[in-house]
Amino acid sequence: MESFEPKFHSIMEKPKEPEKGEAPFEVMKTPGIVIQEEKGAQLFSLLLKAENPEWGETETPLAKETTDYFRDNPLNPEIIKTIKDFYAQGVDEETLYNLALTYRHQERAEKVFEMAGKYKPHVINPREIHQKLLALLESFDQTFSASPLAGKFAAEIELDRNERLARLTETRKRIESLIDFFKPDSKTTNMQKIKFCTN
Repeated sequence: MESFEPKFHSIMEKPKEPEKGEAPFEVMKTPGIVIQEEKGAQLFSLLLKAENPEWGETETPLAKETTDYFRDNPLNPEIIKTIKDFYAQGVDEETLYNLALTYRHQERAEKVFEMAGKYKPHVINPREIHQKLLALLESFDQTFSASPLAGKFAAEIELDRNERLARLTETRKRIESLIDFFKPDSKTTNMQKIKFCTN
């Protein structure tokens, strides 16, 4: 009869030294936390709500007021046509949302194009779609910002921002707790900032 001998040596062995030139394992540092308004995402969401009153939130007073506003002030038919043309070209809502995040943030565009090329290869000519979407958002921004509803959104965004700022210490502790638990490698988790959008 063979005797059973537990093999603990593999667990007890000294950790393997990193190869020459390879940086040693280092747990990711807590990223900075940024709370900011995302105008492009807000405008795009409003366009979707204007096109379809059932889209997004429907029960809050501001959502109901938004539905009423766009019922009384419908979108220009050219705007609706442009959005429908995007969909007909196979451009989905997620892609349009990511492109909308570049509104007033041109520095983000290359990363969004890279993501579209990698994950949405069926989207033909994302740069052209991007230009059309930015023109659409700019035009919509000019008309909507003059509306009485724009002031209510600004007040709601400020309230949301203040609430998030009040919880910032708690949020940071939660993130630190997750990092402590999962111990992500700083080489593979390259995250310097976490952005919370107010919209």
